[in-house]
Amino acid sequence: MRIDVAQASIVLPVGTAFNAQHSWQDRRSALLRLQDDAGHVGYGEATPLPGFSPDDFESALAQLRGLTPDAVVRTVEAFEAGSFAASELCPSAHFALECAALDVAAQRRGESVQRFLERNLAATVAQPVQPPRDCDLHDLLGGAELPQVASGTVKCKVGRDLVRELDALRRLRQRRPSLRIRLDANGSLPPADVERWLSAWAQIGPEFVEEPCSLEQLGAPRVLPVAIAFDESLLSAAAPGPSSRLAAWLQSGAVRALVLKPMLLGGVAATVRWIHVARQHRQEVIVSHLFDGSVAAAMYRQLARFGSSAFAMGLGPHAGLRLWRDVPLLAAADGSTLSRSTNR
Repeated sequence: MRIDVAQASIVLPVGTAFNAQHSWQDRRSALLRLQDDAGHVGYGEATPLPGFSPDDFESALAQLRGLTPDAVVRTVEAFEAGSFAASELCPSAHFALECAALDVAAQRRGESVQRFLERNLAATVAQPVQPPRDCDLHDLLGGAELPQVASGTVKCKVGRDLVRELDALRRLRQRRPSLRIRLDANGSLPPADVERWLSAWAQIGPEFVEEPCSLEQLGAPRVLPVAIAFDESLLSAAAPGPSSRLAAWLQSGAVRALVLKPMLLGGVAATVRWIHVARQHRQEVIVSHLFDGSVAAAMYRQLARFGSSAFAMGLGPHAGLRLWRDVPLLAAADGSTLSRSTNR
């Protein structure tokens, strides 16, 4: 098994990659290429988001460079057997390894990645496979103009200037009565103010509000003015047991969805486990990105086919995705340049 690792970097336009608490311009990615003795080639990508992901680029790059053929073969063979291989890699590096290994495993079976996932995972998640619809991210404070989208779904970040944002949301709802609006606070609300702002946002009629504050800060499950969704909180709530706080919230009727970011959660296997948790608790599943590249985006779209039929996915095109497609990759360790495959 041949293993190649290369780097790429981009600079995003100001104001195109942000959440309620941070913004990003410099993005760095480690690209993994696997090739077995039969010539099957698979690609993976590790692009952690600084200040948001639990890992960092340097760790991911070092771990991918330290991969051994035995570890890669175990991962490929586990996929071929319809199971998952454990590893000690950080989340983004493990995501890259699983993407590339799954690519190789599917080719060995003479299948597309999509078909391989459908055959091996559809029964696990008990959800019909479907093409995902996309939700686009918009900045309410980025200028005088509100989002011009007249239909479909938009996602608006809230938490930087709550009063101005609420005014913009009211104007947006007045102009676009049928628009599906989703809010994301990225855990920015003080716990004491959560219900106050959820009540204010309820007047807008959002689908739900992602992460008003962390799961730990929410306290006991209760009825809320508007439905919520969990995203970042899933990092600290791995494998929720029946008596866990997360399970109690999922059973409370106050939660509408789990937002899954495979690069953040640690790969295909981790994402599938969370899809299974969501189905057990009758929650919707939304797959989303970290402003990362085309290799990751291709896998997200495959996993999103097992997501919600009621809600759009968080996979609308972003500035980073367009730039990653054009940037030349740095040389691999042997001096070659990794090509990029998005036909998955």
